[in-house]
Amino acid sequence: KHLPVALAPDSLGYIFSGGSVVDTANTSGFGPRSTPPVVAAFTHHDPEGEKAGRNDFQNQSIAYSLDRGRSWTKYEGNPVLDKIADSNRDPQVFWHEPTKKWIMVLYVRRGQAHFFKSADMKTWTPTSVVALEGFHECPDMFKLPVDGDRKNYKWVIYDGPFHYWIGDFDGERFQPQTEALRCEFGRNFHAAQSWETPDHRRVQIGWMNGGAYPGMPFNQQMTFPCELTLRTTPDGVRLFMYPIESIQSLYIKSF
Repeated sequence: KHLPVALAPDSLGYIFSGGSVVDTANTSGFGPRSTPPVVAAFTHHDPEGEKAGRNDFQNQSIAYSLDRGRSWTKYEGNPVLDKIADSNRDPQVFWHEPTKKWIMVLYVRRGQAHFFKSADMKTWTPTSVVALEGFHECPDMFKLPVDGDRKNYKWVIYDGPFHYWIGDFDGERFQPQTEALRCEFGRNFHAAQSWETPDHRRVQIGWMNGGAYPGMPFNQQMTFPCELTLRTTPDGVRLFMYPIESIQSLYIKSF
């Protein structure tokens, strides 16, 4: 069902890319444990500030929902992270259980990912910068078991075009153990988002930017949701993607 606009432009600017999390423990204080708030982190982009040549035309902000994303309230203290440098956008936030902190991965400039930590998603402290050759916009990051072994995890970070790197993360620093790798080679796959299911699968859906097909009555579309796994290959550990079972069953039934 097509719902109304969730986050409309305001005095701080347009709403650019980001991600959202369920704050189960209500670390943000936005809602009771009985109704865990959904918190969205996004980039505020001020077009007038950009035209005027101001350095602070892009900052990071948050909003929260207490009704499963149907309506949103922007945090009165926005922005929660002022401009760092250059592009400075597309925040991705996740909970790091060992350190009991929220982690933000932020695209700042091509070839760099910046990391921040927070106890409540309102106040952010910079922790590190990692150089990743060719890294460009819309980051996502998570850990996965290698070959399904829950005692052997590796971290994955990927960018908008779906270059990905495998390595270790201690809550402050990501140490890449591979060069940039590819997992999707189509022309129209970009800026994917992923989430963890209740049974601990990592599911991803991408934006098919620029897709145009005969008789298509809409502008662009989303991909089939796919499960992501790490598997050992003769070339080392690699990321695999496969349509989730429910999509596969629908495909099989159609024939």
